[in-house]
Amino acid sequence: MFISRGTINVSGTAFKNATADGGGGALLAASTARVTLHQCNIHGCYASNSGGGGVLVKGDAEVVMLHTNISDCRARLGGGAISNHGTLWNLQLSTTNYMNESSACP
Repeated sequence: MFISRGTINVSGTAFKNATADGGGGALLAASTARVTLHQCNIHGCYASNSGGGGVLVKGDAEVVMLHTNISDCRARLGGGAISNHGTLWNLQLSTTNYMNESSACP
């Protein structure tokens, strides 16, 4: 899912085996996007040419993850679960779990 502006609230959704060339296998939040993931599962996602196998945050985007599980995600360039390239560092996590994440680059 790619969002670059506006607000989106996602609840009770599974992102499974999603792949993205530009990063953020399940979610790429960029520019001025505001995204909340609540009780979601992100599993087996992959970023082939960037970071953020599960989630990539860029620009002034803001991502809030509540009670969300991220597992078995991989990224070629860092951040198997999450990669934050945001200018404001707007990433908020609450009761979020990560398991079996990997990246080719630390």
